[in-house]
Amino acid sequence: MPQEMYDAALYYWNTGISVLPIRPGTKQPYERDMVRRFSHSHPTTAQLREWFREGDAQIGIVCGPISGDLLVFDFEHRAAAASWLAATGLDTERFPVVHTAHGTHVYVCTGHQLMHQTRATLAALDGVIQVETRGAGGYVLAPPSLHPSGARYELVSGVISRYQIPILDDAEAEQLISQAQQLGTPVAVPVVPTHPATPYATADAWPLGIPKHAQHVRQIGDYWLWEFGGGVLCLGAVGPTGEIGPSIRLGHSLGAFLEDLDQHRERLRQAIAEEQAREAAYQYYVEGLRERWDEDED
Repeated sequence: MPQEMYDAALYYWNTGISVLPIRPGTKQPYERDMVRRFSHSHPTTAQLREWFREGDAQIGIVCGPISGDLLVFDFEHRAAAASWLAATGLDTERFPVVHTAHGTHVYVCTGHQLMHQTRATLAALDGVIQVETRGAGGYVLAPPSLHPSGARYELVSGVISRYQIPILDDAEAEQLISQAQQLGTPVAVPVVPTHPATPYATADAWPLGIPKHAQHVRQIGDYWLWEFGGGVLCLGAVGPTGEIGPSIRLGHSLGAFLEDLDQHRERLRQAIAEEQAREAAYQYYVEGLRERWDEDED
């Protein structure tokens, strides 16, 4: 089992998904601050070996921007999830669907403001939550982990990879949320506080890679700085074709950011190097699969 868990964790890591170790028989990480830490940076391969090959940890997938703006719909019962999937017409060959002990997880990627909330309840029935979401600061157990009941998390369709899960715009995400709210007594989705946008945040000047709901977008040399609701600052570098590459979160103080700009730039350079290394590893993995496929065909 450790080898199977390690292989799965390494696969997620290679496809741009941030993971953390879950204590066996629970749904809790080994350390309390791990969700925060691995919401801002990916673990190292040495940590993966320690947790999953040499240890007995289960796999948690970190949601939010670190995993490609990952938002997971968590359904208490599979029948509710099946009803929702039928109503939305979501293509389950493209969006991963995971069976939990009794319910279902559905993975999507979106810049919708709900993705920036750790947890949000969408519908309840007789006081029992029917569906909720996990976003930034949240996580879910992932295949092939074991639920505390002993049931195994099982991927039944789709591929869990930030490179293959389609990105939904706000309108598409809103449709999924609205349908989910109809599964019981709707619960209003809390709105993240926002601030007035600056003149830089215009449709014709918006760099690719910055979430559409970002505020106070401004350019500093070859870097872009933007802010999420609540004052969370992010810094991103402009790529060769004009898109924003890997970004890092800076905290809540613009003054502190400006005072330590060189350190943040170094962090960003490291994030870019890690992203490039993951992409190279993924391509190597894909090429290896192609070669083995060709050998089998021969």
